[in-house]
Amino acid sequence: MAFEQVPELLLDIPALHSLALTTRVFGIRRLSELRDMARPGDAVRASDDSACAILRRSASVGALTMLAVTAIAAVRPALAQCNASLIEHYGGDATLVARSGGRTYAVFGDELSILESSSPAAPPVEHGTLLVAGDHFYDLDASGSYAYIAARNSGLIVVDATDPNAPFVAGTLGFSQDPHLVAYANNHVYLCQRYTSNVDVFIVDVSTPSSPTLVGTYSPVSGYVAAIVVDGSELYVSTDAGVQIVDVSNPAAPAFITTYYFGIAFLDLDVSGGVLAGVRRDSNFVDIADVSNPAAPTAQSIIAASNLSRVALNNAGDRLFVGDISTVIYDLSNLTSPTAHGSISGGSRDYFSANSRILIATGSSLEQWNASDIDAPVNEWTIQKLKSGTDLAANTERLALVGGIVPVQELRLFDISEPGAAVELPGVLLGVDPPEAVAINGDYAFVVTDSDLHVIDLAAPGGAAEIGSAPVSTYVTAVAASDSFALVGEVGSVVEVFDISNPANPIARGSVDLDPNSSPLSGSVTKIVIQGTFAAVSTFSDTFIVSFANPDSPQNEYAFHVVDPPVDIAVRPGLLCVVNNDQLRVDLYDLSSPPIPTYVGSFDETILTPSKIALDDEFLVVFDDSLQFSEVIVVDVSNPAAPIAIGRTASNPYCESLTITGDRIWRLGGADPTGIGDTGIWELGRPGFGVVVPPSDVATCDENLVTFSVTAPGSPAYQWRKDGVDLSNGFTGNGSLIAGANAATLSIFSAGVADEGEYDCVLTNSCGTSTTPPATLSICLNDLDCDGVIGLGDLALLLSDFDCTGGGCAGDVDGDGDTDLADLAQLLAVFDAGCN
Repeated sequence: MAFEQVPELLLDIPALHSLALTTRVFGIRRLSELRDMARPGDAVRASDDSACAILRRSASVGALTMLAVTAIAAVRPALAQCNASLIEHYGGDATLVARSGGRTYAVFGDELSILESSSPAAPPVEHGTLLVAGDHFYDLDASGSYAYIAARNSGLIVVDATDPNAPFVAGTLGFSQDPHLVAYANNHVYLCQRYTSNVDVFIVDVSTPSSPTLVGTYSPVSGYVAAIVVDGSELYVSTDAGVQIVDVSNPAAPAFITTYYFGIAFLDLDVSGGVLAGVRRDSNFVDIADVSNPAAPTAQSIIAASNLSRVALNNAGDRLFVGDISTVIYDLSNLTSPTAHGSISGGSRDYFSANSRILIATGSSLEQWNASDIDAPVNEWTIQKLKSGTDLAANTERLALVGGIVPVQELRLFDISEPGAAVELPGVLLGVDPPEAVAINGDYAFVVTDSDLHVIDLAAPGGAAEIGSAPVSTYVTAVAASDSFALVGEVGSVVEVFDISNPANPIARGSVDLDPNSSPLSGSVTKIVIQGTFAAVSTFSDTFIVSFANPDSPQNEYAFHVVDPPVDIAVRPGLLCVVNNDQLRVDLYDLSSPPIPTYVGSFDETILTPSKIALDDEFLVVFDDSLQFSEVIVVDVSNPAAPIAIGRTASNPYCESLTITGDRIWRLGGADPTGIGDTGIWELGRPGFGVVVPPSDVATCDENLVTFSVTAPGSPAYQWRKDGVDLSNGFTGNGSLIAGANAATLSIFSAGVADEGEYDCVLTNSCGTSTTPPATLSICLNDLDCDGVIGLGDLALLLSDFDCTGGGCAGDVDGDGDTDLADLAQLLAVFDAGCN
């Protein structure tokens, strides 16, 4: 059964992602199954389970622009557009690298970064970045101003970086098989799925970047493919049956030349300067061959080593870089007798070698090394972006991150007071054990390591500092904090209560074993959420309600079990949400009368794989990692018996943590065991209004024009208020005039003392209502020249008006109708001061 190419659809992201029609008609759960039913080589414009939003960010202005949205599915009902808006993507692991000329293309997390250097040795400057929301980058190659990406959902992505500050997606092309590998040569790219049997190498003409065109395919003789390399007019395909060498001088008609087999398949492969180097699948040997005559390759030598995964040859093929947890440099000037020389410490997720230099994506950083002295390579520069971790906590001012970093004992801290501009602050070292989890309450962070609870003062003079600690009973897995107590979850289903009323001296009070019969693994606490004197606690097997009203004797008040263990939990007053992994849904429980939760409803959809959730006073936010498409879903739970999705934001796969703080959502990324996932941190605007810029305080002189402004995404309705009372346009009766009472900018003409007070704006849209923090208006009677300072200009104006009587006097600061000594005394009393 074959299917014709599906036309490209331009749709809004929140309307995408339903596979209901496909499920009903064909009885399948994912589009990849439908796609795999197509003929090999059939091009499918949207290559997987739904759609992806392609965003670009200019380094100069930081603007995000929607470029394209494609879909291959039926459309879910239109939503109320209460989306969590993407504000910024921060860093992640350095996983892929390619270079063309003086430009370096690197992938951090799932974001492509464009870097340029003024000279080969100079540290590069980052220009623009590009994030494809909802997709994952498998492999990368580049030529000139274009990057070519093998992506999980989009297939081939062609990135135009002619303007390095504003890279954008010039074209995409999907395939019947997800491409994991990509290689560029001579206006063509070659793509192939990795470690899958019976796959094809797709050959795409990219001479017109906006319209990549499939021109040919090559079907390997047998077995899976581990690597592909194009050198000159030859394509080298590493399969489990050997390296197949293919003539691609006519890309539309690839012709098999020969197979070269060492007796064991290669894990990685590179070819350059007539030399082939391959890492064997057992990771203990590198084979070297002469392929200067592709029709008759000849073995030259074998390098014995251990724990190998990657190889790279320089242009001439006389220098080889071999690595995994470190990189060793070999001299290949004599192919029959390669010699080991210097080494480079650190991992090797990806290599790019040119002449004597090598770029290494180590995971934790992107590095350039100069190996001109083959015995003593020199690090010329290193770039490390915000590195992801395993747990995250935040308030409106600070974000704390633990795990997955070096040094592993560090609590990493970030200033997040300005939306979209997180700045890393000095971290806090926590002794010898790595931190396992973190919570923030007020100005304090609570971090648990294997053996201790650490208290960090985030507002300490001179920077965050540890001010107290206490030992815990056993291995720690989770932590939560209220104003007076911290609850620590441990292996074996134990929850321990600490009194933190004096943060500098946390005191262990009582503990409770929630399931004495559980094993240390199945009983391990995975999450704790505090609500008053109760806490919801999840383990690998059950969800519990714990009362610590008596902290010396906390009680397991209630336990309930679903078929599969709870993946995540969230609580707000009166409501408990539990991710039900067995039924692939989020269950909602009435918790208005703790400790007995009562099931009231579930959030469920045709295709839903919830993994993390967050809850605030208005919304439930669900991270959906369905199949091969991920979303942040906003759910209206005002009626818990009938929760409904009201917004969707395309996201990238895998999530370690999800939290809502004020007007923002923070999503901590990660990767699954196969390495798939965006390890960066996502900052999203809170559903409904996203990030709102409130009005600022105003201090001005009498009878001046005053304006207050608010900035909010979308087109909400505005209602300005003074001291909590709605304003309307027109004269106030105090001599002033109001305009813009229902607009983004409020204007007060001839503002006087009677207009002083607090002004806020009530925003309303289809998602609800939000009120800005108030701004204060102060009228400065003494500031005669309206410059904000009581100074010589004001004194001169008063003296020039001295002895004025009868009202309307410019120097009448005390309001009695005359300019006299009383006015002069009042002005001199506040001379050189601000508004008075």
